[in-house]
Amino acid sequence: MHAKISGSMSRIHWAFLCYLVLAAIAGSSLTGDVRMVVLILLGGLALKTWIGHLREQVAPPESASEPDAE
Repeated sequence: MHAKISGSMSRIHWAFLCYLVLAAIAGSSLTGDVRMVVLILLGGLALKTWIGHLREQVAPPESASEPDAE
């Protein structure tokens, strides 16, 4: 069910690249406490994405490995 992405960058790399771009934009355009809150939020989302990626590597979704039983 997972689509294979062509090229050398996987989905996880694209996700982290997007987080990095968002963090750079937030860091350059926001100030004070708002900047810290946004950067902490982006860091938390990146961590959650990485943990989800690790879980998927350890135990792939069951629906992808089991054939349809009729």
